[in-house]
Amino acid sequence: MLHQPVKLHPKLSLLCLLFVTIFFAGCWSEKPEVEQVMEEAISAHGWEQLDAGVVSFRQENVLYRVLRDGDASLYSRTFRNGNGERVYDVLTGNSFTRTINDQEVPLGQDEVQAYSDSIRSVVFLVMLPYVLQDADMQQKYIGNVRLHGQPYHKVRITFPARSGKRVSHPAGSFLLWIHRQHHTLDYLVYSPRNDGKGNRFAQAVNPREVGGIRFQDYNYYTTKRRISPARLDYAFEAGKLDKVSETKIEDIKVSDLPSL
Repeated sequence: MLHQPVKLHPKLSLLCLLFVTIFFAGCWSEKPEVEQVMEEAISAHGWEQLDAGVVSFRQENVLYRVLRDGDASLYSRTFRNGNGERVYDVLTGNSFTRTINDQEVPLGQDEVQAYSDSIRSVVFLVMLPYVLQDADMQQKYIGNVRLHGQPYHKVRITFPARSGKRVSHPAGSFLLWIHRQHHTLDYLVYSPRNDGKGNRFAQAVNPREVGGIRFQDYNYYTTKRRISPARLDYAFEAGKLDKVSETKIEDIKVSDLPSL
């Protein structure tokens, strides 16, 4: 015997439809706004409080200094070259100067871009995620994931295409794993290219706080296999990545801007 389909009262049908709509809308709203995720991460790392101040640190016998005063910033590094000469580099926006033993050195355009990128890459890593809020950068929420049992937001930051002129940002994109409860940046992938080559998976280690700012070292992992950057977290958890290098920063100091 066939059962006749049950006919719902029009008002009951409308209520059911409304319930389903609200239910799925609620599920969809669980996906956070990427701007909120980034703001919480920046706050958790403490860099937003350094509206005016100086941060200095050492990495591999090179002394770096970051001076901030509102929207203005200056990056510098000091080191000894192979001849024992004192090299002092200063980067402000797109302006770069190099002095050796207090004498300014003339540089070609390619040298200026290469030295600027070299300083900026170190400072960018130390100041993550604060430096990833430029209006020209594209932010995209990838999804919620778990890595080693911990909950993370996965976010992609894509930099605008480089032109032939000097630029103040890296090429390529970042993938970030931001802890959903602590809001800390615990893992990242920097992709200088879009063909799956040159990607390194970075794990933040040795977090510590100096002057209210969170500083981290990084262990880097990679593989000879071509793996999409968005899937390197799965490869890392499965033990399929090899540690290839690490970066450490030392002698960290946070201070006020020097008075004039």
